[in-house]
Amino acid sequence: MMGENEDRTLHNLKICRAITDESIETYHGRVFGSAGDSLIAEFASPVDSIVAAVEFQKNLRDRNNEVAPEDQCSSG
Repeated sequence: MMGENEDRTLHNLKICRAITDESIETYHGRVFGSAGDSLIAEFASPVDSIVAAVEFQKNLRDRNNEVAPEDQCSSG
């Protein structure tokens, strides 16, 4: 993606990061490290971490269903 359109890629990464951050914050998590397009978050509760991950993946899927393939983000 970056090689094709840097501005578009950075815009999409920013949107996907906002989706991630919202899920983490909603379930009482905290991002304590990031590099490039990756991040590390911690949660006081293992249940909250799983619920946040499931919500994040659902929200990302919903967004991907509404945008062009070249604007989609994935996790894994």
